[in-house]
Amino acid sequence: MNKTFVLGVGCQKGGTTWLYRYLNMHHAANMGFKKEYHVFDALYLPEFAHLKSRNTDFYRLFRRWRVFKISKMKEVFKYRCFYRDISCYFNYFSSLVDGAGSISLTGDITPSYAGLPVEALVKIKKELEDRGFAVKVLFIMRDPVERCISSMRMTRRNAANTPENDEVEDLIENYKTPIYKIRTQYEKTIRNIETVFDSHDVHYEFYERLFDPGSIRGITDFLSIDYVEPDFGRKVNVSRTNNLIDDDVKREVFDYYRPTFEFVAERFGRDFIQGLWPSYEKFKEP
Repeated sequence: MNKTFVLGVGCQKGGTTWLYRYLNMHHAANMGFKKEYHVFDALYLPEFAHLKSRNTDFYRLFRRWRVFKISKMKEVFKYRCFYRDISCYFNYFSSLVDGAGSISLTGDITPSYAGLPVEALVKIKKELEDRGFAVKVLFIMRDPVERCISSMRMTRRNAANTPENDEVEDLIENYKTPIYKIRTQYEKTIRNIETVFDSHDVHYEFYERLFDPGSIRGITDFLSIDYVEPDFGRKVNVSRTNNLIDDDVKREVFDYYRPTFEFVAERFGRDFIQGLWPSYEKFKEP
């Protein structure tokens, strides 16, 4: 049986958690113990280097769970192996598919892989192909302004004692930071992907049309698995708020990411992106 590895490289707040759950429940898939493994971002991107110590810290687990859970301890051991010898990472995914009967799909969907350099993508491709995988890259994009707003709201939701009246300040303080740029400058991600992978091994999708049978069928065909009817009514990681972001602030974020908007519009069609991304329709004129 042919085996496929899906490398999900983003974008954050682009529906990747929903898609992971759909794939992980598929009868032909075993995605392992995580959605986001955070291995190559921790190894190649300084902004995520802290994840290496976080993922290998037994005491952090104890502080969080108040007890050493066996399943969590096993995760730490795996991470220690991954970071010490990267071949452990590739061998782990091989073990999920090799000799596993009907299982043909596995993968790692980590949105911050959007920032991986060419050398990291070359390493991933070679090592997986050496183990018999067809490596498929999946990149979901979302209106960059809306992505930044949703990311900011997720961070606030996950933080303790966050005031309700400073979303605008949070957005203005963060949208230019390296963490945001890595996940929002889609043109850099696309250029790096296409330097390493052939076009037939890359699939682009858009969050704004992801929850549609045609889009999911396109993804399942790309991954060589059967189409299974999704539960479109179940959304995850939704940022719930009644606060409105002023158009002047949105325009500021748009102007900063204008090269991204223009690149994507040129690549996928200006009329298409204008109809898909509200920020491009509203602010595209200088």
